[in-house]
Amino acid sequence: VRWVGLGNEWTYRSVTANAAGTRIFVGTGDKGEERLQALSADNTPLWFKSSLVEITKLSMSPDGTVIFASGVPPQGMPYYEIAYRYGIDGSDGRELGHAVSDTCGLWTAGANDGQATLLSTCGFYTQLDRGPERTWSFEPEETFRMWRVAVDGQKNIVVAGYTQGPVTLGDKHFGAAGRQGLLVVKFNPQGGVVWAHEMIPEGGNAKPSAISISSLGTVVV
Repeated sequence: VRWVGLGNEWTYRSVTANAAGTRIFVGTGDKGEERLQALSADNTPLWFKSSLVEITKLSMSPDGTVIFASGVPPQGMPYYEIAYRYGIDGSDGRELGHAVSDTCGLWTAGANDGQATLLSTCGFYTQLDRGPERTWSFEPEETFRMWRVAVDGQKNIVVAGYTQGPVTLGDKHFGAAGRQGLLVVKFNPQGGVVWAHEMIPEGGNAKPSAISISSLGTVVV
């Protein structure tokens, strides 16, 4: 175990690392200054980029060459959660988009080419968008709440969510009456449904807190 950090009074909001473990990226803040900070594996600061948002979520592309960051502005309106991308050296910083409402959370997963999938989790609905060009969008029935998102090396998109009633995806039907089930759906890069699997847990409801895809394509929720 090795402690990693910048010392002083920096607040650490989020962290991610490349697959090789040679680069660590931290969303930090101190007295109104927000940063994306890069560190080497031996805790040496490499570079930082000033940020317009408090970076509360960080992730990387499957090949570890693109960083995706999202968060909310520390002040000012509108208070939308916004997503950005950066190269592994801090270059090519670009805004990708924001949540569909200032009352929604935002989860971001990106592909190796920098394209990102933005999942807005709102009070009564959820919406999936492919960005930054927003080539397609998916808003399911209110009975299916998409909750987390991941992208594999072939740009397929996998979302994990939960059902609150009957759900129809193509010719398949999910959602047992009165039970909250875990529903995982894989989309191809064009937005078509590849497969969907549901699990009804014994003795309780299911609500995913995280999702990840291995280099072999195994989905873990």
